[in-house]
Amino acid sequence: MNRLRFDFWLFISMFLVCVLGILGIFSIIYQNQVAVYSNVLVKQILAFAIGLLVIIFYLQFNYPTLKKYALGFYIASLVLLVLVLLFGTRVRGVRSWFAFGMFSFQPSELAKLAFIMFLAKYIEEMRTWKSWRDLFWPLLLLLVPVGLILLQPDFGSTLVFFPILVVMLYVGGCRLKYILAMTGFGLLISFLTMVRIYAELKSTAVDNYVIRVIANMNYLLVFLVALFLLIALIYFLAKRLKYELSFKQMMAGFSVVTAGILSSYVFELLMKTYQKKRLVVFLDPYLDPLGAGYNIIQSKIAVGSGGWLGKGLLYGTQSRLGFLPEQHTDFIFSVLAEEFGFAGGALLLILLFIIIWRGIIIINQARDEFGALVATGIVTMFAFHIFLNIGMTLGIMPITGVPLPLVSYGGSSLIMNMFAIGILLNIRMKRFYY
Repeated sequence: MNRLRFDFWLFISMFLVCVLGILGIFSIIYQNQVAVYSNVLVKQILAFAIGLLVIIFYLQFNYPTLKKYALGFYIASLVLLVLVLLFGTRVRGVRSWFAFGMFSFQPSELAKLAFIMFLAKYIEEMRTWKSWRDLFWPLLLLLVPVGLILLQPDFGSTLVFFPILVVMLYVGGCRLKYILAMTGFGLLISFLTMVRIYAELKSTAVDNYVIRVIANMNYLLVFLVALFLLIALIYFLAKRLKYELSFKQMMAGFSVVTAGILSSYVFELLMKTYQKKRLVVFLDPYLDPLGAGYNIIQSKIAVGSGGWLGKGLLYGTQSRLGFLPEQHTDFIFSVLAEEFGFAGGALLLILLFIIIWRGIIIINQARDEFGALVATGIVTMFAFHIFLNIGMTLGIMPITGVPLPLVSYGGSSLIMNMFAIGILLNIRMKRFYY
C-alpha cells in the first residue's frame, strides 16, 4: 500500500470518532449496571474490529467491481428486507433485525449502500436526461426499499434515501428543474405533515390562523382550485399579449404541488401516533413533556450542563441517574457533550467534518463517474445522518431515531459505515491505477 495514496486524514478521523463512541458507551455501561447494557460494549468493540478487517480486506480489490455486483447487492438487500418482515425479531414494535444469539443484523443498513451502488451504476449508464420519464427508474429504485422499510415500520431509516437520490442525480447531470421539483415535493410533504400533526396535538389551542388553514383539507382543496384558475388566467393573458409561456411546464409545477399535498395525507395515515408526536414535538417539547417531549428536554439539559470542559468521563449525571433515554443509540452525543463539554463536542464535530471534507475531495478526484457517484452517495448519507442526529439532540430537528454514524451503538450500522469509509479510501487509492 503506497502511503501517498492512502487517505490518512480520513482513516484517522474515522478511527478517532469510533473511539469516542466506544468511550461514550463504556461510560454509559459503567454508570448503568443493568442487564440491557450487559453485552453492549463487547458487541461494539467486536463490530469495530470487524469493520477494520472489512476495510483492510476491501482495499485489496478495485472499487469498479462494485458496479459488476451492484444489481446483485440491491436484489439481495430487498430479499433481506422482505425476510426480516416475515422472520425478524420485533423490538419496541419494529421488526427490523435478524437475531443470532447475542448478535443481530439490520438489513436496512445494507440496503442504503446497495441503493447507492446500484443507483450510481444506473446514472452512469443513463448518460442523458431528456424528460420526466427518465426519472421513473431512479424513483422506483428508491420506493421499493423505502416501502419495505416503512412496513417494519422504521420511519427514521427511510429518511436518508431521498437526499441520497437527489444529490446523486444532481451530480450525475440530471436537469436542475427536475432536482428542484423533487426537492420541493419532499419539502412540501414534510412541511404540510408537520403542520397538520402539530395542529392536531395542539387541538383547539392553535391560535395561528395560517396553521389552522394549512391543517384543513378543505382549505387546501380550495387553494388548489384557485391555483389552477390563476395558472389558466396567467397563460390566457400571456397568450393575448403574445408573451411566450409554457402551459405544460406551469401544469407540471401545479402537479408537483397537488401531489405533495395529497401525499402528505397518505404519509400521515401511515404514521403511528408515537411517530407523529416525535416528528413535531421538537417545535414545543412541552406539548408532551412526560412522553414524546421528554427525550428532547433531557437531552438539552445534558448538553447544556456539560459547560465548556464537561463533567468528566463517567461523571455525567443525566446518564448516571437514568434521566437521559436511549443513551447508547440516539442520544449518545448528549452523553459525550455532558462529560466532555463544549470542547469534546466540538472535537467530535471537527472529526466528522474532516470525514465529510475528505469525502468531497475524493468525489472531485475520482477517475470515473461511477466512483464519483458512489462517493457522493456515501458522503450525503454521512452528512444527512450527522445533521439530523445532532440536530435532534439539540432540539432543533425532529426525533427520528437516526443514529450518529460511527458513534451510536449498533453493530450493523458501525460495520456498514466503516465499509462505506473503506469504499471512499478505495476510490482515492485506485484513482492512481486507472
